[in-house]
Amino acid sequence: MRSIERQTAAHGLTALEFVLLRALVEKRERTLSQLADVLPIDRERLSQLVGKLVDRGLLRYGEGAADPRAMLLALTERGRYLAWRLYQHVQAQDSRLLEGVSEEEIATLSSVVSRIMANHALLDQSSPR
Repeated sequence: MRSIERQTAAHGLTALEFVLLRALVEKRERTLSQLADVLPIDRERLSQLVGKLVDRGLLRYGEGAADPRAMLLALTERGRYLAWRLYQHVQAQDSRLLEGVSEEEIATLSSVVSRIMANHALLDQSSPR
């Protein structure tokens, strides 16, 4: 994560902003509601993040929807270029980090991390507030 943060910071982005841009590379247009389902932040923070990226010329609002939650968001050409360029850097870094690690080891690690995250979610649900 620190590596991603360093790479994105060099381009004036946070890691979370990169994740948002990346989500729009994978699916060209998404509504705010669809992005909220993908990103681990509340809707208010997401709206702020989107507004910041629109102001920077990396995202644009689509046409037509009267309800802002239903309005489609898409990358601008500049946003697409930056997201793709950062993605390539992150992929190259990941390849170097995983050098010598087998697919089986990666699958085991993924399974263990998923179980820990599920346990954490259960703890959060059961802890008194």
